[in-house]
Amino acid sequence: MIGIDPSLLRGMGLQTTFMKKYIIYHTGIYESVISLIVFACRYKFGGAKVKDYYSVLEINENATIDEIKTAFRTLMKVWHPDVCSRKDAYERFVEIVEAYETLKSPQQRKLYDEMRKTCDDEPIQKAEENKTTLFEFIVIIVLIIMSLSFVAFIAYKVYNALHGNAINLTPQ
Repeated sequence: MIGIDPSLLRGMGLQTTFMKKYIIYHTGIYESVISLIVFACRYKFGGAKVKDYYSVLEINENATIDEIKTAFRTLMKVWHPDVCSRKDAYERFVEIVEAYETLKSPQQRKLYDEMRKTCDDEPIQKAEENKTTLFEFIVIIVLIIMSLSFVAFIAYKVYNALHGNAINLTPQ
């Protein structure tokens, strides 16, 4: 996924292939989709850890498109699963392809750089300290539902006591 670790999206229940198709077919709202993903990651995880695609391709942030292509081709020769016999070759290969797909287009690169800046503004450690666990979140939701149910029950009883005789369905 463009700039965000796909495992974060899978953890949120979002399918990265769906998001890629959505972005491809709705390029007019590309920036808003990226902003939505960043917001969702920040809300869910207290901060989004963005992969550093520049370090994946072993280039600096001011690299030209030609330097990006050269680095990509060089790393493909080394890390392609058919060539490299290491266990992590496939994962590294996928990471390199993601980095290249993100950085090869000037528009995607600009969005990626903005997202890196946005996600790195706040320290993730501080967000981790304040993060609510799933159990705490469920307990809060259950308490709210129970409170609303209790209030609705009391309101029904009071209304029925005050106006119960006004609606008398039995004939006299």
